[in-house]
Amino acid sequence: MKFLISFIRIDTTVPDRFWPASQAISGMCHEYVSTKNPEYQDCSNFRDIEATFESLHNYDVDGDRIKCPQMKLKVLRVEPITSSKRKLAA
Repeated sequence: MKFLISFIRIDTTVPDRFWPASQAISGMCHEYVSTKNPEYQDCSNFRDIEATFESLHNYDVDGDRIKCPQMKLKVLRVEPITSSKRKLAA
């Protein structure tokens, strides 16, 4: 099954007190993933898709190190792609 992931990137270098007036958060980003891909084949629900996507983008393969300490990716929405949405996405 195919999913549309909607996510943002957060600049973790901005001090907390500057967040309201800063550009610390990116605009909405989108990416498609499929449970046919080995990384997602064991996912059984939206929560699994979300957790796997964030883990793959935020942490190294071993899961113990952050890939990019200056940035954190956060999933906001996971949507299944139905056949009607596939036509629109193409």
